[in-house]
Amino acid sequence: MALTTINRPDDQKALFGTGNDLEIYHDGTNSYIKDVGTGALVLATSKLSVNNAASNEELIVAYQNGSVELFYDNVKHFETTASGAKVNTGNLYLNRDDAKIIFGASDDFSIYHTASSGTIFHDNGPGGLLLRTDDCYIQNAAGDETMIRAAQNGAIKLYYDNVKKFETTSDGVLLSGHVKIPDDSELRLGSAASGDIRAFHSSDNSYIQNYTGDLNIQAFNTGDINLKVNESEKAVICTVNGAVELYYDNVKKLNTHSNGITLAGHINMDDNYKLLLGSSGSDLEIYHDGTNSKIHNATGTLGFRADNLHINNAADNENLATFTADGAVNLYYDNSKKFETISTGINVTGGIRLGGNNTANELDDYEEGIYTATLTCLTSGTITVDSSYDRLAYTKIGRVVYITGRIRVDAVSSPSGAQLRLNLPVASHVFNYDAGRVTGYVYVQGGSKDIQDYTSMPTAGGNTFIQIGFADTDDSTGDVCAGIDSNTLIAVNFHYVT
Repeated sequence: MALTTINRPDDQKALFGTGNDLEIYHDGTNSYIKDVGTGALVLATSKLSVNNAASNEELIVAYQNGSVELFYDNVKHFETTASGAKVNTGNLYLNRDDAKIIFGASDDFSIYHTASSGTIFHDNGPGGLLLRTDDCYIQNAAGDETMIRAAQNGAIKLYYDNVKKFETTSDGVLLSGHVKIPDDSELRLGSAASGDIRAFHSSDNSYIQNYTGDLNIQAFNTGDINLKVNESEKAVICTVNGAVELYYDNVKKLNTHSNGITLAGHINMDDNYKLLLGSSGSDLEIYHDGTNSKIHNATGTLGFRADNLHINNAADNENLATFTADGAVNLYYDNSKKFETISTGINVTGGIRLGGNNTANELDDYEEGIYTATLTCLTSGTITVDSSYDRLAYTKIGRVVYITGRIRVDAVSSPSGAQLRLNLPVASHVFNYDAGRVTGYVYVQGGSKDIQDYTSMPTAGGNTFIQIGFADTDDSTGDVCAGIDSNTLIAVNFHYVT
């Protein structure tokens, strides 16, 4: 049959079907193919092409056993595929807030935009929300700032204002900047449920609390450990292979060294707390018991070593005792030296009281020596002592002087007198009773009488001599001096009181 044209005016319909189920018509503005009856409108073809009126642009193309394609200005933008659908050119728009793209058999996942919250990815189904890519970026709307980046077999990076602040690494994480945790929120580390170690700030104070094992602070390689307060003020410095230093107000007060410790300042200890020295823990104790200070040595000998050792009063303005290497030991009373050791013995300033603290018990002098003896006649003449035999020994103990020895007369010149006077090294005391008398013996060999006929006599006025007279007369008769010649020997052993 030859193709013919069927012309019908606007709004006149070509009707098909028993019940006029299909209508084809033009209403003066638009053309319609309308299925108004039962069933569906079926277009059966191996390829369906919907074109523009000029038939020079494709609008829709559908292929048998193939894709359905949608075009914009003759450019394909969307098509179905064997595995789904794809947008070939341009964007996919849902130009209404809260309109969703929904995925899953049970509407498990949706993507949509609200006027207040921006774009929302909503996963309300089973399983998780998976994003699969070798390199994932999350950027700002303008696409000129990265917020999150995740790389396959690499790092996850978090950004602030396009500057990386956090990054995962093969052995942990790397931070650039600070970690800020609010008050009373804890940083918990360790495998324990509540953390083996915790760090936090409680609005007033900061805490590091260790709950398992030891708390170790370590510096490796050549670094030191420095603890500071008030930003720059030193508190503790631990030096590798060296000292540990403790500070007070930024001034070093204690440091360790290879032989022990060095202190700068005092050690202040409360009463009855002891400084304990020695391997037993109590070999040597130094402490104050609230009343007295004590040094208690429990093992061995308590030794003091110094070239010059001074023991002073609490005010440090009086000597109590001094000890000098290769020199003297001095003992004091009221800062006045009373006792001193010397190379030959001791020196005592003042008396030594024996048997009681009384003047009568006091031994206040000791002296010994040799003095040159001289002889003088009471009346006239001279007697010269041989210079080779003119020495007598004396010892003074307290107030008693002991004289012993022998002298020889060298020459005489008309000696005369009832007493022969022998000089004394120390003047005698004036006594008017027998206690003041000279006690002892005098032997005169070669005189006018036998040696036992001579005796010592007291002086009358406390002079520095004794008188030698005859034993069988008083001290005013006889002529002792006349019986002395150039070969006379005089031996004495007597004592007297000064």
